[in-house]
Amino acid sequence: MGMQYIRHSVVIAALCLAGACAQFPKEGKVNTPAEHALSSGQTFAVQEQWWLVLKDPQLNRYINAALKNAPSLKSAQARFEQLQAELGILGEESKVQTGLVAEGKGALLGKRPSASFAEPDRNFRLAHISAQAKWSFDFWGKNKARIASVLGRRNAAYYEIRQAEILLTHAVAEQYFTWQGLLAQQDILNQRIENSKQIEKLMQERVKAQLAAPSAVYEQQQMQQQLALQKLQLDKEIAHARHALAVLTGSKPDSLDKQQPAAMSGVPDVKVGGLKADILGRRPDISVQRELLDVRSQNIREAKADFYPNIELKLLTGLSHIDAFDLVRGNSGMLGVVPAVHLPIFTSGALRSKLAKRNAEYDEQVAVYDQTVLDAMRLAADAITDYQNHKAQHAQAEQAAATARKISASILRRVNAGLANKAEYYRKQDDVLQQQAVVLMKHSAALAAWSNLNVQLGGGFKQEQHL
Repeated sequence: MGMQYIRHSVVIAALCLAGACAQFPKEGKVNTPAEHALSSGQTFAVQEQWWLVLKDPQLNRYINAALKNAPSLKSAQARFEQLQAELGILGEESKVQTGLVAEGKGALLGKRPSASFAEPDRNFRLAHISAQAKWSFDFWGKNKARIASVLGRRNAAYYEIRQAEILLTHAVAEQYFTWQGLLAQQDILNQRIENSKQIEKLMQERVKAQLAAPSAVYEQQQMQQQLALQKLQLDKEIAHARHALAVLTGSKPDSLDKQQPAAMSGVPDVKVGGLKADILGRRPDISVQRELLDVRSQNIREAKADFYPNIELKLLTGLSHIDAFDLVRGNSGMLGVVPAVHLPIFTSGALRSKLAKRNAEYDEQVAVYDQTVLDAMRLAADAITDYQNHKAQHAQAEQAAATARKISASILRRVNAGLANKAEYYRKQDDVLQQQAVVLMKHSAALAAWSNLNVQLGGGFKQEQHL
């Protein structure tokens, strides 16, 4: 009879609990991330500190300074620490909450109360002190979902730091390569100006000998003026690159005014073909969106848990007495058990709307994730193309410069043999210098393309090594 009574009680309690649940809406179709058919294998294993391959101590110092001082990284780190603290708060809130409550009240009554156990007194005093413990039963996984959501946001913030570090490193390297290239071109311009002055001297001698018209001198003077104008433009671009690099390292814009970069390093050779499936796990920006996708999923789980009853249990023990000065000495001990049940019977409409919002947020995040993956694949593919193209342009420019040097050397031999005018040699030498300027420009661009290739292929990031 007793067991039958217990079974009936359990069934009735279960039915009451089910009846107290809010009505779920009809589940719509939930979007899922798109799948992209990338061939298996490795695109290219980027080193975590890929810039060290260049063996440029000055570049290394600038990058280290940027990673240490950049405000953008400090801001990202602060966001991560905020979420880390929020995760700790939620973790503690999910445990049993304990506290100590002390309360005292006093009142002056207008009329003396009469009591058989005490003398009449117009002073009414009440004292209460108790230790309390509260526990919320997480039957439906709401607290776990909330903690998992914050954990996902924290992980996303961590991956954002890694992405910011990679982008900052590339920005520093790119400005450094630009600075190197502009200074090298400035040196070429100075050589061209000196070369033009040599031609001007020869033309002046020919004019004095009445072998050439005065316009021949004017042509060289005009060229020197044009080259001086180009040099002024280069001075401005060099200053801009130097200022940008200084700010990236967390310093004042003029802090690098007295510094010079090292000579440009050779462009590393990277053997890379098409994109492989590993690119999806080697980019921190994709990892960010993947974590945020899980956050949205946990938010849906939390919203669904609100449709079920929430049960809390509160325990308290302590002392309470109508006479504050007799709190300890009197018969004032107490023990209480206070259960609380929240039944979402009359809030089902709001809960359905909240769940619909969470589902829509998840669908939005799926779209953001898909777009991030597509953009990442496009940027990586473009980076491969740019690197290969700039390497080819650099090689082609070097071939053209070598041909120009051969022509100049041939003219010099003719000059030494008395078969050509020395002014002709200087003109061909100017062609050599112009072609060398193109080589330097292509060299700087190829280094920047190599840096961008490392970034777009993940910058050495590996998700399994960080979390």
